Amino acid sequence: MMFLIIFGFFAGILSGFLGIGIGAIIALVLIFIYEYELHRAIGTSLLIMAILAGMGAIVHTLESGIALKYGVFAGIGAAVGGCIGSSFANHINGNILGRIIGVIILIFGVLLIFQVFW
Repeated sequence: MMFLIIFGFFAGILSGFLGIGIGAIIALVLIFIYEYELHRAIGTSLLIMAILAGMGAIVHTLESGIALKYGVFAGIGAAVGGCIGSSFANHINGNILGRIIGVIILIFGVLLIFQVFW
């Protein structure tokens, strides 16, 4: 439990400071360290991210403001997309889903390397 609290603390710092979704890293920790089944790790990661994003949004709103109009419209689209994506993921075999996630992470990793070096 203490590791989860410390890990969550640092994930929160990174997410709040950089504005990045740290959900993929959380999911990977749950899969490889805690040996969660893939679907359960994704769902748990999404729950953690919802709490983390909500707190980050509250603090940013109080301290520097947010673009509420854009956030609401994008949030509506994200909510609909999240429902569709979650339903789709829950109906896919865990091995296939793992491969899809691995390929997506690999593609973004390669794109990030190219962006940084070229």
